Amino acid sequence: MARQAWPLPHSAVDVSAADLLPDGFVVDGSVSYMAEFQQGLDRATASGGVVTFPPGTFLLDEPAGLRVPSSTILVMRGTRFVFAGVVLRSRLS
Repeated sequence: MARQAWPLPHSAVDVSAADLLPDGFVVDGSVSYMAEFQQGLDRATASGGVVTFPPGTFLLDEPAGLRVPSSTILVMRGTRFVFAGVVLRSRLS
């Protein structure tokens, strides 16, 4: 069965989140790159684009989390997000 492709607006922007990360970025969940990921989401949001995340485990350490508008498509093959304790505590209280 073929996967359905959703048409994107002609002005859609494809953003590779890996391009926004520093050289030598780590993928073991020990470092947060939330600011860089949010920058990619913001770039794509303006035109209803696609953000592709690199494979790996990434730390989310801000209670506000990432803002992902409904018009943005996320591609996460092998991407995993883990929450820092401060995030979990703030969500439970």
